[in-house]
Amino acid sequence: MSVKTALWVSTILLINKTHMLLFLILGLIIGAGAIIFALQNVSIITVTFFSWQLQGSLSLILLLAIATGVLVCILVSIPEVIRTNINFSVLKKINKKLEDENASYKRIVGDVARVSQTKFVETTSSATTSSE
Repeated sequence: MSVKTALWVSTILLINKTHMLLFLILGLIIGAGAIIFALQNVSIITVTFFSWQLQGSLSLILLLAIATGVLVCILVSIPEVIRTNINFSVLKKINKKLEDENASYKRIVGDVARVSQTKFVETTSSATTSSE
C-alpha cells in the first residue's frame, strides 16, 4: 500500500470516528428530549380509530405514532434496498469479468511487446553483423 493510499484510508477512518461521535451526541440529545417530552405530557387521552379505542398518556400515544411511521417507512423502503443489493451484486460480477478481461489484454500486450522487442533486437543485431 502506498503512502498516499494509507493517508487516504486513515483520513476516512478519522472522519468515520468523528461521525460516530456526532451521532452518539445527537442520539443522547434526542433521548434526553424524549424523556423531557414524556415527563411534561402525562395527561391521559383517548384515541379512537374505527371501532378501536386506545387510552394512554399523550407522550406514549405520540411516540407510538412516531414509531409506527418509522416502521411503515422501513417497510416501504425494503424493496428498494433489496433491488439495490441485487443490482450491486450484478455490477460486481460484471466488474470482475471486465477486470479479468483487462488483465488478459494486458498479458497479450506484454507478450506482443516482448516479441516485438526481441525481433527488433534480432533485426538490429543482424544488421550490425551483416554490415561488418
